[in-house]
Amino acid sequence: MEEEKPLLFHHIEKEEQSNNNLNILHGYLEQENPNHNQTNGKTKEKKPYHQLSLIAFEESRKLDPTNFVMWNELGNYALHSTKYKEAEYCFLNALETISSSHLHCSKEQKKKFIAGIYCNLGVVYQAMGEEFYEQSEKSFLNGIKEYRALPELWNNLGNLYRISEINQKALECYQECVQIDSNYAMAFNNIALLHIKQGDLYEAKFALDSALDIDKDLDSTRSNRKKLEILFNQN
Repeated sequence: MEEEKPLLFHHIEKEEQSNNNLNILHGYLEQENPNHNQTNGKTKEKKPYHQLSLIAFEESRKLDPTNFVMWNELGNYALHSTKYKEAEYCFLNALETISSSHLHCSKEQKKKFIAGIYCNLGVVYQAMGEEFYEQSEKSFLNGIKEYRALPELWNNLGNLYRISEINQKALECYQECVQIDSNYAMAFNNIALLHIKQGDLYEAKFALDSALDIDKDLDSTRSNRKKLEILFNQN
C-alpha cells in the first residue's frame, strides 16, 4: 500500500477524543431543553444549561468545599470548555477531597470513583499537549492501580500511546479495554485507526465492522468505514 493513502484518515486522529472523557459521576447537568422553558404557556428565555450548572456547582462548592462530586463536575465543565488548568485544579481537588470523604458505598465503588477522576485528569493532561503526556500516562496508570476494570482508562491510555507512536502498547491497552467490555465500540474504532496507521487495512476493516456491529450510529466509525472502502477501491 502506498504510504500516503492513510492520510485520508489524518484528520480523524483526534475525533474520538470527545467521546473518551469518562464522566463517571455525571448526572447533575440539566437534561431538558437548554435554552427555553414554558411558564404559563409562554416561552421564557433561560441561560444555557451549562451556565446554570456552573452557577449551581460553584454555589455548592462554597457550601461544601469537601464535596468531591462537585469538584469532579466542575472539572468536567472546565474540560469541555477547554479550560485545562482550571480542570486540572478541580480534578486534583476532587482526588484530595474524596480520600477524606466518608462515602455510603463499598470500598470497591470508592476505588472506581477515584479511578474515574484519575481518568478525567489524564484526559486533561493529554489535551494540554505533548509536554504533559508523561503526567497523562501517570494519571491513567494511577487510575488503573485503583481500579483496573474501568474500560475508559485503558481506551484513553491506548489513545495516548497511539498518538505517541508507541503502537504495541496502544494495541495492548485497546485489547484490555474490549476484554473488560466487549461492547466498547470506540475501542474497536481506535484499534482500526492503529491498523490503518500501520497499513493493515484488512485488520482495520474487521475492527471497524466490529465497532459498527455494536453501535451502527457511531458517526466517526461510519466515516472511517467509508474512507476505508475508498482505500480498498484504489488498490
